[in-house]
Amino acid sequence: MLYKIIIESNFYVALMITGLAFYVQQVFKSSYTIDLLLFIFFSSWFYYSLASQNIIFFKSNKTENYLFLTICFLLVLYFLFKLNFSLPEWIILSLLSSIGFLYIFSVYSFNLRKIPFMKSFIIAFVISVFIFFHLINWNNLNFNLNFFLFYCSVYFYLLGVAILFDIQDISFDIEAKTKTFPLYFGINNTKAIVVLCFVISFVFLHFSSAFLLSTHLFSFSMTLFLTGFYSLFLTEKSPNYFYSFLLESSLVLPLLINFLVA
Repeated sequence: MLYKIIIESNFYVALMITGLAFYVQQVFKSSYTIDLLLFIFFSSWFYYSLASQNIIFFKSNKTENYLFLTICFLLVLYFLFKLNFSLPEWIILSLLSSIGFLYIFSVYSFNLRKIPFMKSFIIAFVISVFIFFHLINWNNLNFNLNFFLFYCSVYFYLLGVAILFDIQDISFDIEAKTKTFPLYFGINNTKAIVVLCFVISFVFLHFSSAFLLSTHLFSFSMTLFLTGFYSLFLTEKSPNYFYSFLLESSLVLPLLINFLVA
């Protein structure tokens, strides 16, 4: 019951994304308000619930499912208007929302998931931009080269994690006729691609190391190593918690390791 409430409800993955956002904030020695962190949390929770369980929500006709989505959406709206975002933030949020909508639903037979291999790239892009743009705008930071390099490092890390989840979704993607890395290249080759993503992430991390504290460099490097090592043991038949709990937990590893070594 606890697993169903925390993990299957997408509460946990939303919490992990918020933890990653908090870590990025620490890297740049800037600040997120509690309201902004809650906005990131509820937005992530609402979107993941809509994306991963829309078949259950919209075909089961269960009142509690609609009630949950409604409450979560109202909380997103509450923090959205409370934070009094600027025009650029509204534009970026509208863009990300449009991408998210086209990822979940089809419009005139067009769906972003149907584009070969785009599934993982979209997830990594939406999460990374969602986290970094708010950080830049909220703290009036300059989008300089160091910022861009660290963004790329986080993006390729998220891309690798997203591709790993495609292994779990093989049977669903076959049914949905979605072309993903595991379906086209096979599971072992997909793991090699994931490791390559983590290597690229590490390269960007290395080039951005001039402005990083040693603890931040170490914590993210260890996250890449541990997640890459863990990925070698994942298969299509791995228990659900290998993905929905353990792999999702990797998102908060940088924050936890940084806390332990700081």
